[in-house]
Amino acid sequence: MGALTKTEDRFHEMVAGLDAIVWELDVSTWRFTFVSRRAEQMLGYPVVQWLTEQNFWADHIYPEDRDRTVQACQAATAKGEDHRLEYRFVAADGRLAWLSNIVRVVKDKEGKPCQLRGVMVDITDRKQAEEALRESEDRYRDLVEHSHDLLCTHDLKGRLLSENPAPARLLGYAVEEMLQKSLREFLVPEFRDQFDEYLTRIQRDGVAKGFMAVQTRTGERRIWEYHNTLRTEGLASPIVRGMARDVTERKQAEDALRRSELRYRLLFDRNLAGVFAATGDGRFVDCNQALAQMLGYGSRQELCAYTLAEICFDAAEREDCIAQLTQRGALFNHEIRLRRKDGSPIWALSNSSMTLASDGTPELIQATVIDITEHKRAEERIRESERELRLLTEVIPQQIWSDLPDGSNDYCNQRLLQYHGRTMEELRGFGLVEMIHPDDRECVLKAWRQAVSQGTPYEVESRRRENNGEYRWFLTRGLPLRDAEGSIVRWDGTNTDIQDRKRAEEELRRSEAYLAEGQKLSHTGSWARKVPSGDSFWSQETFRIFGFDPVKAKPHLQLALQRVHPEDRPLYEQIVERENREGKHYEFQYRIVLPDGSIKYVYSVGHPVINESGDVAEVIGTLMDVTERKQAEESLRTSEARWRAIFENSAVGIAQADLEGKILATNHAYQQMIGYSDRRASGNVVPRPHSRRRPPA
Repeated sequence: MGALTKTEDRFHEMVAGLDAIVWELDVSTWRFTFVSRRAEQMLGYPVVQWLTEQNFWADHIYPEDRDRTVQACQAATAKGEDHRLEYRFVAADGRLAWLSNIVRVVKDKEGKPCQLRGVMVDITDRKQAEEALRESEDRYRDLVEHSHDLLCTHDLKGRLLSENPAPARLLGYAVEEMLQKSLREFLVPEFRDQFDEYLTRIQRDGVAKGFMAVQTRTGERRIWEYHNTLRTEGLASPIVRGMARDVTERKQAEDALRRSELRYRLLFDRNLAGVFAATGDGRFVDCNQALAQMLGYGSRQELCAYTLAEICFDAAEREDCIAQLTQRGALFNHEIRLRRKDGSPIWALSNSSMTLASDGTPELIQATVIDITEHKRAEERIRESERELRLLTEVIPQQIWSDLPDGSNDYCNQRLLQYHGRTMEELRGFGLVEMIHPDDRECVLKAWRQAVSQGTPYEVESRRRENNGEYRWFLTRGLPLRDAEGSIVRWDGTNTDIQDRKRAEEELRRSEAYLAEGQKLSHTGSWARKVPSGDSFWSQETFRIFGFDPVKAKPHLQLALQRVHPEDRPLYEQIVERENREGKHYEFQYRIVLPDGSIKYVYSVGHPVINESGDVAEVIGTLMDVTERKQAEESLRTSEARWRAIFENSAVGIAQADLEGKILATNHAYQQMIGYSDRRASGNVVPRPHSRRRPPA
């Protein structure tokens, strides 16, 4: 084993030392499975791009050589023949590199080609030398005359002695107009002071290179990259040989790339959600300040000193998450507990993805994280409220039921089941109809059908059969429960025994399923908007929140405005106008209306990017769908209001006491029953049954 390891080490040292790219390719997918790191040094593309980008090799072959080269390689591979290819390849910096690709075809046991292995050698210098040798004086002169690059000579005072036509035309002059004039005259004003320094440098060093800004006859500013040399041999007076290339568009592209990188960095740093990248073994590569603050760390640098294993609260949860990521490649809306700096746990909702290395092991993990601790606590409070409600429905001396929107029964409390002597399965649907006295049944059904069809409150008196066969009079009341759009989602009702007590003042019932269990957390989208055009960039999640197809829709301020709720649109436009004018950070919440009429609540954060002139160039931000949180808050308020209404308006006296029997709260019926007000009853001991004790005068 040791000898094998040494052999492998020597092999890797040899590969690393080669002035060539060693590579391996899977014939079935035509994707690289191995590329030596010399590739990045030689051509500028990261190794990971060679390995992950489909058709990387073919796409970066110079277009004029692409079809010929790819077809030759495929044909030779199909025949199982080793071959050599020479072609031009576009490097990352835009230059063309001539490559000699020596390819060996590896066959499987059946003799079919399965892999290609080879070596790419940069033969650019050789090709250039061959081209130089092949060129005749006429062709060289033709190249000079038709070159779009500036080829010229000038004396040591900067006066042009010769020049090819193409750059003269680009500047809007005839060659004759430019000759005997100083290059200084064609530079933009702020560069002219540097021209004397250039002349000094070329005389001293014999060579000068860099960038210069020239101005056309019409005033347009162009950027030229130059490389000039001094010629002294064989001449009475030294001259400068000049060569320059117009790189205006390239410089603009580079500037645009830098702005884009800055924009995405700002999106990363200013995202409301925590964002991080980590190696496959859990070491942080980077994270944003939001994640550091979420976990209680002072800075992102402090957090990055830890590992994923150290910030995950439960090792089993972390291992399960890694296993699913390894298997699926991505996880969405995954809940996991994280450990804060002080050791306390928080619940987090994460969207994550994993990149695997060529050997199938985890290489890079990227994720966004949202703190949902308060949401989980709200869910627990809702569940506890539901448990208390169910307990209340089982202990109060009243029959409670709930029906579906079509009027069919889906719940009866234990007291109602015991009264009728039936099971829930026997009464589910329309089984309760059989419990109504035959003489009352038609009247009850008529009132119930009218209430269901019109969505109005339901109230009727009828006789209902007890488990011993006798009938007792009940007051039945039902109310519809509606969602945010006004649609009935269920009916809640009570049966109050009015045979022995007064008719109930208000129905006593509360929905068993007031809140749906576990609302789905909102997603967060990112966006950027140019000022003042309104042209925008939206992430996929922003498209989803606004309800637009990312393939068909072109993101724009006006497109977003179409979705803003009419009542919120003036505020939205006011904030956008103020942001464009003043360039201040903003945060606000508004509603959007989707094509199906549904309404979403969104929380938006915007941050300006200021240009060199001090004006707002663009605005970047995030958009969070908080509809479910708003619905949960509204549902909790409604639940508490309904519980308070049931407690206060019940015909049954209800009191709440501590374990020592001291009264904490009472409803109106209870106060009338014992003759105390709520204030005077509080703190007293619950009276024994049949107690005649009255409050002191």
